[in-house]
Amino acid sequence: MFENLQKHVVLTASQLPLSSPYSDGYFNLAGSIICASQLQIPEVTVFINNKLMRGNRSQKFSSWSLDAFDSTQMQPLAEFGITLNYRRDLVRNFQEPDYGAGDFKVADICDSIGVIHLVPGLEPQVLENYQSCKGIILQVFGEGNGGSDQFCEKLGELHKAGCVIGLVSQAHTSEIKLGSYNASSQLKKAGAKSSQGMTSEAAYAKLSYLLGKNLTQRDVEDAFTMQNIRGERD
Repeated sequence: MFENLQKHVVLTASQLPLSSPYSDGYFNLAGSIICASQLQIPEVTVFINNKLMRGNRSQKFSSWSLDAFDSTQMQPLAEFGITLNYRRDLVRNFQEPDYGAGDFKVADICDSIGVIHLVPGLEPQVLENYQSCKGIILQVFGEGNGGSDQFCEKLGELHKAGCVIGLVSQAHTSEIKLGSYNASSQLKKAGAKSSQGMTSEAAYAKLSYLLGKNLTQRDVEDAFTMQNIRGERD
């Protein structure tokens, strides 16, 4: 939702509080400051356990390990060891001189979006609670499987009413490929769109950003599926 971002925004945290003698917060804070001040990255990133990751490609994996966040489908932008390994070639639009041109703006977003975690036997009636939503992120199995015929029919009714339906995989390393299996054909017929390999969090943020632009349903779907707006997909 940040438009024309020209600064490096680094988010960090700790698994143990700073009051703990073994807190990881000190190293995470120090690494974040170094990355924010020395690396020219006009993006929002996450620094945890010596790794600097693109924010919209990272997820929390553990509440117990100090290596709490990971980016399974993209290498870290930088990693600390004895030296700093900075993968400059991965930084989005780094070499485009007009990137970030214009005034910084926080875009309007749409919060009328539902998230549904698909489980076996989920009744179609559940979708009645999402009739007022402008968008739905549906977390499906594997590469885009799941949902009974009746569930997909109800999903199709929501789509015909103007709701944008985006699919993300429940697997951490996967990509939605509608049509790869017969089981995904009904979701495709219902009008659901692939998020490619986006995380659930990135897909939600992208859909809320696009719906906030007051675009047509078709334009939102095309941008959601095909455009790489902030490096959220390959």
